[in-house]
Amino acid sequence: MKRLSGGTALVLGCVFWMTLSEGVVAQELFVDPQEVQRHAKGGPPKLVTPETLLKSDPMHQFRHGVLEKSEGVEDSVLDAKRPVKITTRFDGAGDTKTYAGQAAIKGAQGFAMGGYRLEDSGTYASGDGEQVNAGYRREVRQFVTGWTPSPLASLKLVGIQDDITDEKQPHHGLDLLETDRKVGRGILETHDIFGTGVDFKAGLKVIDLDRRADNYSLRSNSGQKMRVAIDRRIWEGQGKASFEKEGWENVLTFTGTHDNHVARRYNVTNGDKVNSVRIPDVDRDTLALNLDTGKSFGSEQDQTLKAGIRFERVTTAPGAADEVPDGGPNPALFNISPRTLYSSYYGTTDLEATDHNLSGRLRYEQLVHPAGLTVYGDASRIVRSADNIEKYHAVTGATTSRWIGNPQLSAEKHHKFELGAVFEDDAYLDYQRKKPGAGLFQSLRLSGSVYYDQINDFITLDRARGQSGVLLSDGAYVFRNVDANWMAATADLQWNATRNLSGQMNMVWQRAENTTDNRAVYQVAPLEANFLVDYHENLSSLGTWNVGSRLRLVADQNRLDDDSNRGSGFDEHTGGFGVLDLYAGMQVYDRVSLSAGIDNLFDRDYREYIKGNHVENPGKSTIYAPGRAIWIRLSGNF
Repeated sequence: MKRLSGGTALVLGCVFWMTLSEGVVAQELFVDPQEVQRHAKGGPPKLVTPETLLKSDPMHQFRHGVLEKSEGVEDSVLDAKRPVKITTRFDGAGDTKTYAGQAAIKGAQGFAMGGYRLEDSGTYASGDGEQVNAGYRREVRQFVTGWTPSPLASLKLVGIQDDITDEKQPHHGLDLLETDRKVGRGILETHDIFGTGVDFKAGLKVIDLDRRADNYSLRSNSGQKMRVAIDRRIWEGQGKASFEKEGWENVLTFTGTHDNHVARRYNVTNGDKVNSVRIPDVDRDTLALNLDTGKSFGSEQDQTLKAGIRFERVTTAPGAADEVPDGGPNPALFNISPRTLYSSYYGTTDLEATDHNLSGRLRYEQLVHPAGLTVYGDASRIVRSADNIEKYHAVTGATTSRWIGNPQLSAEKHHKFELGAVFEDDAYLDYQRKKPGAGLFQSLRLSGSVYYDQINDFITLDRARGQSGVLLSDGAYVFRNVDANWMAATADLQWNATRNLSGQMNMVWQRAENTTDNRAVYQVAPLEANFLVDYHENLSSLGTWNVGSRLRLVADQNRLDDDSNRGSGFDEHTGGFGVLDLYAGMQVYDRVSLSAGIDNLFDRDYREYIKGNHVENPGKSTIYAPGRAIWIRLSGNF
């Protein structure tokens, strides 16, 4: 078998993953409701992909940032065309150790690539020295293979197991003992079927998710011992036909999805009996049809028009809605079926639902000659059905701790209008890359956009106060439809002052209002600005080196939903902050690299306004981020 260089294998693997990552077939859907998720949604952390297996930082849900630090010169080692690559990293935040490796081989008509990553993290210190009892262990196993029997056909397969164990949750009452996620994807691609000019892709995706949590294995607990078991299986098939007609590039996509989701909470103290049917064996079936089209026109093909429409049918039904728990420490508060809860809070007993959602989008782009300026306008209507938690969650207990989904929820409808512009001069190639001979101010990229989103039937988390559609006033967490608006503005400036010195500035501002109740929407990130300065240079004839810094400034968020008597009470005031990170690296002959840095150089004691999101629960607190922490990474290939 002929061997494939590691870099080529990595590129191929990344292409396969990017093709399959968000859906089974390239999720290039111009109209995609998955872009709009439940607001402040929690759940398992993002998957580590073949593309990010070696490069990604350890996961951390209490430290964020809109703009990532520069990857530095070690990229030339991790992207080199070598069959085997390895990396190891130590982070002072939690004494986190990371080990990862990737290897690839190639035959005449295909290739195979495997990868492994281990992360092990523990307690860390905040800026004032307080010990935060966090930590986890994560193992990721990956396999990617492809077969190309002819230039007109190919088969690609991806398999991933992502296993996170003993993940402590200092902001919540339960710890995650295990998050075991298995993902399998396959895609068959053919070109120019029967000489018709039609390209076709067919794919299948399967996700198997098991999560286990309790409040006693990783922490001391002399009270009621509880555990939670979550099981979810998702199957998705997709077919896509691409064809050209009179200059219009057209894509017709059909998607079918089946989702089965069940979760129960158990009272271990009282004989390990069910005391809450959190997700009552929900079946969700989605059938969707997309038609996307686009064309470039004008004398210099400097104008582009894109349009798309999507129709989807979503049906949901809870199979265990009549299950009555028998493990409540107080039966009157705990031993209540989901159907009874829905009826008590919303007056509904008809729990099966069918949504018919129609979404559409139109985008126009214009290149302004000879300025190198592109301006665009984008208008869309995106409709999202309520998810399983919004519709069917059923947590019993003390009334202020209950969390009850609403089967009567209408689908969320976003009407978004965006205007933006991108300017690139001729000398700009990429960040830290400019054409030879260009002057000081001849390698710039400037982009910015503003948008307004009018949301009808926005699905908001609230407290039961006898509002319209809510029958009780006991302070339980409930879901309601309201109207809302969301505004945002972004700006990004990248400047390659020389072929060695570059800088970037990025700013993001958002504002969201629940217009039905005249209050702020919870968990909307405050104004944030990031500034990067990067320098790279040759290391004689041996290799290259780099140094850089990132300054992150986050404003105080003064628009809060922090009053449970008036709203959800989900937010906490955290204050603004500024954090400075420094980093540097060197590589030799594109074979070995060493990089290091100091995060939070001035040991700033701060909390992120957006709460940790690895668990699904509104009863979470904000946690202080890590203080000053040194990290170091060593990578190589052979």
